[in-house]
This record gives sequence, structure tokens and C-alpha cells, in this order.
Amino acid sequence: EADLLEICEQLQAKVYDLPLENQGYYVRRGSDKFIFLKKGLGHLRRMETFSHETAHLATHEPCHFLEFRHEQEAYAFALIALIPLNSLRSGSFLAENPTHYGYKLWKERRRIYFFYGI
Repeated sequence: EADLLEICEQLQAKVYDLPLENQGYYVRRGSDKFIFLKKGLGHLRRMETFSHETAHLATHEPCHFLEFRHEQEAYAFALIALIPLNSLRSGSFLAENPTHYGYKLWKERRRIYFFYGI
């Protein structure tokens, strides 16, 4: 999480935890940039959401609307950030996150590696 906060600081974005209905989102209003995260998310879901929204911040500037491909790019960014190649190959991510959600993320990350080699 510290790395994501540092990226946000470098890109001059503020991060807030709020009681949201959805998991999170990124907003830009003029020169002000914000990432909003749902308060109370579990660690793994929070990190996936935070990585996803940071991807929008870092790669979709400026963007007046999000296309399907933007969501897919942000999702891939989040998975690669959460599950580096060594964790994918060794299975250590699954050992550290033995949940249905952890397995779902691992399978998606494996798919990205299979199709794109990253």
C-alpha cells in the first residue's frame, strides 16, 4: 500500500476512505485528482481496488469517459501489481491468500501471463 500511496503523491492525487456503495473510483476535477476507496474493504480487495484506481490515475489522463478497454487495462495493471511473476510461478500468492477471491485473482493473473507473457 505504501508504494501506491507514493505513486499517488507523486501524481498529486489525494486518497480517501469513505463509506461508498462501490469498491472505489478515480475522479479528476480540473487539476484536482482523487481516489476514493470503500471504507472497511478486506486487505486483498482493498489492494486490488487501490491498484486498479491507481492505474486509471497513471494511464488514463485526461479521460472524459471510460471505455471498456480502460477498465480491462486497469484490471490487468492491478493483477500484475498484486501478483508479480515470481508469486504466480511459485504459488506463494495462493498460499498467502487461500480464499475464493484470492483464487479468482490468481486465475485471472495466470490468464494474462498465458496470453501476453507478462
